[in-house]
Amino acid sequence: MKKSKELGFEGRYQQLLPVITQEFDLPFIARYTLSSSWKNLNHEQREQFIKTFQELSITDYASHFSDYSGQRFSIEEESPLLRGGMRVQSKLIDSSGSSVIFNYTLRKSNNQWRIVNVVADGVSDLAVKRAEYHQLIKAEGFDGLLAKLKEKIARHQN
Repeated sequence: MKKSKELGFEGRYQQLLPVITQEFDLPFIARYTLSSSWKNLNHEQREQFIKTFQELSITDYASHFSDYSGQRFSIEEESPLLRGGMRVQSKLIDSSGSSVIFNYTLRKSNNQWRIVNVVADGVSDLAVKRAEYHQLIKAEGFDGLLAKLKEKIARHQN
């Protein structure tokens, strides 16, 4: 964030690409967000969705980290969850001292803890995406869903 203006959107995207792909379990999140529709997709569609979902995720972060005015993250607490997961509570604190609480849900994948959900001020990103994508795929089919996600990517890049 400190170099956001200097880097521009593309520079932020390139810096976030390895971090997000390593720290988030994007293939798991992609499968989960499509719920029962996942099983109706062929291998090529699944790969295409994961790739588009990854691009949207990185684009979203790159567009949100577009300015710096003294914000900082603080890890508040870590606690184990049932079935072997982990919850990490953190805060994003701005220069005025106000904050947003984030709860990261992690699961172990290939011996590495990876983020599978982010809950900001009580709102689950995973639940929101799952509901949104379910409605889109139901109304417009898989191709319609992909088209909408690609539209979101294009909007963030501008």
